[in-house]
Amino acid sequence: HPFVGLAWSYAGLSQELRTSRPIIGLQSPVLTGEPEPPSIVEYASRYVREVRAIQPHGPYHLAGWSFGGVIAHEMAVQFQELGEEVAILGIFDSYVDIDQEQYGSQDVSVADLLAGFGVDPAAATALIGESLSDELLTSEAFQPELVAQLLVGVEGPLGALTAEQLGRIYAAATSTVGLLGDHQPGLYTGD
Repeated sequence: HPFVGLAWSYAGLSQELRTSRPIIGLQSPVLTGEPEPPSIVEYASRYVREVRAIQPHGPYHLAGWSFGGVIAHEMAVQFQELGEEVAILGIFDSYVDIDQEQYGSQDVSVADLLAGFGVDPAAATALIGESLSDELLTSEAFQPELVAQLLVGVEGPLGALTAEQLGRIYAAATSTVGLLGDHQPGLYTGD
């Protein structure tokens, strides 16, 4: 999952696969009110256990976008340490060397959070039939009620997210920056 913790962004992948194979979407435990794992290594360890409960042995095909790419890489390292084969490791728009001052801020605008879900803020405001000012959308004060209202008009499951869930997503997203800054990637043998 990317920094927002949802694996929903991979839903369209199933339509693009040439063979019938299951897709296991891993989502942040924070979404269900559990505590966030304290490190990338712990995130990956948890997810390796969850994947192995469904598929005990490889080969494994892993993919991760943004924050999820760092987790997928660590999972691949852990699978290899267990003697398992990782057939594919796909990492999209991921890196561990980030500017923590810029991205570690607790100040995330409504527009930033919508973009993290892959939603155009202008399109979302058009769907609810209201014109929101650029100032309101780019304000750095987090507004879960406004984001929830905007997501209701978006096609798909994002509209089901409550302000409380968005608050947990926001907290997890802002804390991932520190996890990235503390992470020292292991060695993965493969492409």
